Amino acid sequence: MAKRGFFKDESQKREFFLIAVSILWMFQLVYCFLGFSLLDKVGQGEDQYYWFTLQNPGGGSLSYPFLAISYFNFLHYLSGDNLLLFYRLSMLASFLVFLGVLALFLKMGIDPLKLFLLSVIFQPQLLIILLRFDIIPIALSLLAVWLFHSGKRMEGWLALLAGAFFKVFPIFFAPLFLAMELKDFNRNSAIRIAVAAAISILAFNAFQDNMSTVLFHSARGIQIESVYSNILLIANGIFSLGIHPEYNYGGYQLVLPPFLDLLPTLALALQIGAVLAISALFWLEGARKEKFFIYSFLIAFAMVLTCKILSSQFVFWPLFFAIPILAIPWKGKKFAVPLMFPFLFFGLSLVTEFVYPFGWGKLVEMSPDAILLLTIRNLLLISLFSWFFLNRNNKLFEN
Repeated sequence: MAKRGFFKDESQKREFFLIAVSILWMFQLVYCFLGFSLLDKVGQGEDQYYWFTLQNPGGGSLSYPFLAISYFNFLHYLSGDNLLLFYRLSMLASFLVFLGVLALFLKMGIDPLKLFLLSVIFQPQLLIILLRFDIIPIALSLLAVWLFHSGKRMEGWLALLAGAFFKVFPIFFAPLFLAMELKDFNRNSAIRIAVAAAISILAFNAFQDNMSTVLFHSARGIQIESVYSNILLIANGIFSLGIHPEYNYGGYQLVLPPFLDLLPTLALALQIGAVLAISALFWLEGARKEKFFIYSFLIAFAMVLTCKILSSQFVFWPLFFAIPILAIPWKGKKFAVPLMFPFLFFGLSLVTEFVYPFGWGKLVEMSPDAILLLTIRNLLLISLFSWFFLNRNNKLFEN
């Protein structure tokens, strides 16, 4: 007896879902582009204004690594003195790089249907992807991890350094790369490490923007969206510690009582320590190629979770690095991990969108509802990281 159902076979069912998700993506993209096409001016408080002028909100030189500065200069060259055109070009560039990331996932061997289904997890933040240039260092970091995993280690190092010269975050993957190099150390490993070190030293000496970027962000305080500020705001509501937010260099940071002055420095030390600890654990457990992507994902998650400056776009790091993890086995037809995880990541993306930009004003006012949303977002971060860390040796994550 023939099987009854809406679809004749699995291939028809697959095509239906692929078309349905593609239509969802199309409507979302049209909505975003329509919003930008109706835009007729850019305010001086927008990030793009500071990229355009290469000045920070305090009036000093913009603190970004030299490739980011070169990128802004190139967009400025194309737009001339038209700030609105600069704004739209930066959005278009981010969108093209985003498409490049999707193409990279396909190159990894991730099934197209699975990729489109999983990529919905960051769709709530699609507008922020277009507004920011963080997708560029994320793309370079993903490319670096894939190249390194594929045996093209020198190319992987170079892609990683390129990402770090756009934004500092990619350098946090370097200890993981170093762990794999040291585990099967040979003459080629020594050459690759020496080349990476030489490029880094030359770049920091020849381009002062790199060092100024590191010093600038190291000196910044606790941003209101971070996990640390979440804890402090709750404590402030209970014990009246006198903590309040203050606008400083393009974002709201917490003004802390004197006995908490060391907290920003300790937070930076904890972030570095967390990355080094995960890399060391990877090395102690054999630095196996099969686990390279799961540990890269954990590094991306840990550096965001422990970051004292946690802008909404930083959540992209664990979201994008989650795609290869959730898609394992890459060429399999079914999800290898429980289906609840894509939904949890979607929830993380959605709540982040409500915290910022929708709930930003309420958060600055320290509204209980906004703090509750922030707490939900951060609890999701902690819970997801904890589960994947505790299950890092699960056979599901071998590739």
